[in-house]
Amino acid sequence: MANRKKKRRSGLLANIAFSIITVISLTALIVVLLTNIRMSDEINIYKSRTEELNEYKNTHLYTEKDLESQAEKIREEENLREKNLLLEQIKETMDNGYSAYYMLRAIFPDQVVVFSDDGYNFYPISDEIGKNNYVTENFIQDEETEEITYVDDNKNILSKKGIDVSSFNGEIDWNKVAKSDVDFAYIRCGLRGSTEGKLMLDSTFETNIKEASKTNIPIGVYFFTQAVNENEADEEAKFLIEQIKDYKIDYPIALDIENLEGRTEGLSKEQRTKNAIVFLSELEAEGYKTIIYGNLNSLFNMLNLEDLEAYDKWFAYYNYPVYNPYNYSIWQYTSKGEIDGIKGNVDINVCMKNY
Repeated sequence: MANRKKKRRSGLLANIAFSIITVISLTALIVVLLTNIRMSDEINIYKSRTEELNEYKNTHLYTEKDLESQAEKIREEENLREKNLLLEQIKETMDNGYSAYYMLRAIFPDQVVVFSDDGYNFYPISDEIGKNNYVTENFIQDEETEEITYVDDNKNILSKKGIDVSSFNGEIDWNKVAKSDVDFAYIRCGLRGSTEGKLMLDSTFETNIKEASKTNIPIGVYFFTQAVNENEADEEAKFLIEQIKDYKIDYPIALDIENLEGRTEGLSKEQRTKNAIVFLSELEAEGYKTIIYGNLNSLFNMLNLEDLEAYDKWFAYYNYPVYNPYNYSIWQYTSKGEIDGIKGNVDINVCMKNY
């Protein structure tokens, strides 16, 4: 009986032990399963993130070749945009009736565009040359007479009206001129021949300066140069000084530099500039004020303006508004003026400096 109880107790303990082992095994299995599930989730998350990184790399990270390709694409798009803007500007300019000359000036505002016999020349606006501070809108052109004055913001006239004359203007009645609204007059003293190079007095100079000196008109004189070297420039200056020494000269003596077929044709900018400096220096040594007369062609194509900063400029330009970024004190704006006492047309100037 006792043995049977022992066996029954032993069987019960065995069953309990087996159950515990089973529970432990199941628990371990569950732990393993849960661990595997968690690892699987982590692997999936890793795969997802890897895919995201690969996608980001493909869309956001570029090789050097990719960057060069993108830059070239941007440049092409910008060039196309600028081209379309340029074409639109050209069309608008031509539609408004402007010539190719004015169109080029509008397209290249940072350059001075100069037309000459050999085509268009482009001169970048230099920081080495003094700029004028004139307000374009303050140059007022009379609708009836087409005369130009320079005014301040309150419409007060700041400029003076002048003429320049030579033998081409014939006999002048200076008393009538003095009674007109002319504030100053330039008289041509002489010139050098363009072929043989002979110094010549303007055929009307003596009469003009004598008669003009009897009036109250301030006077200036100018000389048309054809010097091919410094010696000839010095000779021209001495010739002019001899002619004007007995007269009161109020305005600066002008050196007239123009393009002309003949002995100076093909003369370099450097040589013309040296000639101008010699001429003007000789006059200043005698106490005279000086000024250089020229148009776009002569000032830009024939001279080095950087070397002539010390001298005032008398600028000839027959369109309105004036086109010149640099300093000038006198603007000759027409050759078709009308003044009482002068037969036919005469050059008219507006002077912004008080001489």
